[in-house]
Amino acid sequence: MGLRIAVASHATIDHIVRMNLDLDGGGVGTGNEEGDVHTRGGEVITVGGPACYASLMASRLHDTMLVTRVGIDFREHADTLSKRYGLSIPSTAFCTLPTTRFRLVIRVDGNRQSRSLFLLARCADITLDTIEEEYVHAGVDACIISPVINEISMDAMRMLSSSGFTFLDPQGMLRRVDSRDGSISLMSSSNLKELRIDAIKVDLDEAYALTGTHGYSSLNILGKYSEVVILSMDNRVLMRSRGKVYELATDMLVSKDSTGVGDILAGAYTSAYISNRDVVWALCYGVAAAYIALASGRLGLDKVPCNSKDVDDHAYMLLERVHPLA
Repeated sequence: MGLRIAVASHATIDHIVRMNLDLDGGGVGTGNEEGDVHTRGGEVITVGGPACYASLMASRLHDTMLVTRVGIDFREHADTLSKRYGLSIPSTAFCTLPTTRFRLVIRVDGNRQSRSLFLLARCADITLDTIEEEYVHAGVDACIISPVINEISMDAMRMLSSSGFTFLDPQGMLRRVDSRDGSISLMSSSNLKELRIDAIKVDLDEAYALTGTHGYSSLNILGKYSEVVILSMDNRVLMRSRGKVYELATDMLVSKDSTGVGDILAGAYTSAYISNRDVVWALCYGVAAAYIALASGRLGLDKVPCNSKDVDDHAYMLLERVHPLA
């Protein structure tokens, strides 16, 4: 393989509740148990987080290194990750605090969906002193920085972004937790200027939280901090690179589990970009991986594409759809 990608983020345990409001009396879809997915009552419980989704996707093309923290309650999951998916949680990642856990409530009403996220538990921070020696000697070529709940200190993020290609998903930098019920909302942030970023991925809400603007305006503002800006909007993606804006649209999909799809895109984009340094191809490859994951109908990590040729083939098809807007 040759190249190595580090992924910095908490591995998580996700409790997913899907409520079908258009059914009489409401309904909960749980699906079948597979891989590291379990059902309990109305919940689907699975391991997740960028540390799992992005790392597993990146491992299809390159070596990976996990920069994460988990609790002792993760040991059983770590064994499954290693045996089933080939992902190794380093022994230094374990601590006495519980693994970060989220409850995601998805309400489905016809073709409309709403999502509510709640924090159930939070693991220890990823700090400079916990990663410095290990990271410096790892020889990484790229790093995906993707906090889920403000767990990566600014000093650690500065180190992680100081060498190689850096992909940032700032979702966890923007999350605020209500102390009353653990519900999560977005807050504004201006920490980007402290980091060296090569690519950043945001959705519409995250772009507004970072810039106070929408659409092209947010792309241009974020372009001051990153050479590549990726803005995802349902089945459309805009990418700004070196003053040009590209648009890529895919077929619409209704998926029973979209958790981790943005992380899959990040892992695929980074893998493709460090292989050939082509931003348009990397975009197509990242979107192709995300689309295949959604279309699979599978839950948890089993949705991550396992055949890189399938992603290649779909990316080549998307390459014919991508076009410049400006």
